[in-house]
Amino acid sequence: MKGSALLETMSRQIAGACAERLSGANAEKDVILADAHAKSVAQREATLLAARTEKDDLDRFRRQLAEGEAARADLSMKNDIVEAVLAAVEAEIEQIVAGPQFPATLDALLAEVMAVVTGELVVLAPPTQVDRVRAWLAQNGRGGVAVEASPAHRDGVAVQDPKRTYRVSNTLGGRFNRVKGEARKRCMQTLFGHATREGAH
Repeated sequence: MKGSALLETMSRQIAGACAERLSGANAEKDVILADAHAKSVAQREATLLAARTEKDDLDRFRRQLAEGEAARADLSMKNDIVEAVLAAVEAEIEQIVAGPQFPATLDALLAEVMAVVTGELVVLAPPTQVDRVRAWLAQNGRGGVAVEASPAHRDGVAVQDPKRTYRVSNTLGGRFNRVKGEARKRCMQTLFGHATREGAH
């Protein structure tokens, strides 16, 4: 009788200990699962955030690239238009040189350059205008000045000393080239409201 009671007591104690350990294990398992779930959620959110950030960065880069290409294309188009205007001016100069008014223009160019040079000189003139230049010099008290034909000065004149240590040119093309940079800027401002970038032509 006493043996049966002792066995029952021991059984109850063992069952209680097992139940207590099982309960602790279940609680520990719940904590582990909750922690793993939290870490998984955090990792997932971090991955999604990184992906969104990377996508935003990529989208921003693509947008900036597209905007840069559009700006370059726009500037290139504007520069092409300005260059076409300048080319039209150069074509107009060629028409002046080939036209009936050029001899009078040449007289004015010659008068300007002769007013700023002194001493023994040689005048370089367009091959077709040598006789006119000689006549102008004679009429203006410089008949002793030598005149040479110069194909390089078909749109104006130049003077140099006989030893060619210096030369002063006064041609339509040369005058235009001296103001071409400023003309380009003014064209850009007039046509599009802003100046062209330096060297963008």
